[in-house]
Amino acid sequence: MPASAEYGSLREERMTEISRRGFMAAGLGAAYLAQGGMAFGQTFPSKQFTLACGYAPGGLADIIARLVSGYLGRTFPQPSIVENRPGANGALAWEAVAKQPADGYHLLVSTQSQIVLLPATTPSLKLDPIDGLTHIAMVCESPYLLWASADFQAQTFDELVKLGKSGETPIFYGTSGIGGQQHLASELLALETGIKMQAVHYKGGGVMMPDLMSNRVQLGFATPALALGAYKEGRIKPLLAVGDTEDPNFPGVPASTQVGLPRMKSLLGWYGIQGPAGIPDDIADSLNKIVQDCLSDPDIMKALELNLVNPVKAPRKEFADRIAEEYGTIQDLVKAIGFTPA
Repeated sequence: MPASAEYGSLREERMTEISRRGFMAAGLGAAYLAQGGMAFGQTFPSKQFTLACGYAPGGLADIIARLVSGYLGRTFPQPSIVENRPGANGALAWEAVAKQPADGYHLLVSTQSQIVLLPATTPSLKLDPIDGLTHIAMVCESPYLLWASADFQAQTFDELVKLGKSGETPIFYGTSGIGGQQHLASELLALETGIKMQAVHYKGGGVMMPDLMSNRVQLGFATPALALGAYKEGRIKPLLAVGDTEDPNFPGVPASTQVGLPRMKSLLGWYGIQGPAGIPDDIADSLNKIVQDCLSDPDIMKALELNLVNPVKAPRKEFADRIAEEYGTIQDLVKAIGFTPA
């Protein structure tokens, strides 16, 4: 059973217990209230949560939205719903949430691509990733690796760099689209290593994978969730893990920071929770605590593991600082590679 269906069923079972657990839920709500420092007599939460997701049902962002929403519905007597608002690479959902009251009940389940890459590559949208939203909490990171066709000559990252710098013809790499995570990560790789590379753009990472497996393109960045099937069949091989440390699921594959590419970690995917700008600190802090508690729930942890993502607990400031740093790095990269923003 898919993780989304499994945990949707779990939520339905537990929602039947709400009436007799109402007093306990109210107590939990009071605990969060006290921890956030809100005045006596105020109640948070006291009404329905609405979580907007900028992507279609069934994808990872939607699964994470429903996991968080399900946890809220099981923990508090108030209901929690997910609204899918796909379109414009997540901009429609962002804009819809930004217009809502800053009361903590209207939330955005976000992606790194949506919050960081989209404003940097499409400034015409006038989305402000620094002050345009309240950054509440990270949920998880999605591992990201550079994969090569099994038939590609290089067997390691060092061999790739040596081959790519010495060859007369460029190495072809696939992307899920112009200006996306795969495109920018590949261009950063070429910029900082001197590898001669040529982009082949596809309409989605899934469309790229068959050509990577058949060596029509030699390289491509992808998540393990997308690449695992081809990897298990021996059709592709990992050469590099994006981030500061090796991915424990792929021992021996170096991390980008370890090979002298520290800026590449700014393209490591993540999922988080935002709200409209101006949410009071006490409410935002309470929400951060709720999300961190959610990430300790055994059912949630199991679901994230099944979807090959890693939970991340972080204070609000750390999350906001990370977004600002990544946004600055991507803006610099866009200028350095000569990318023409839309």
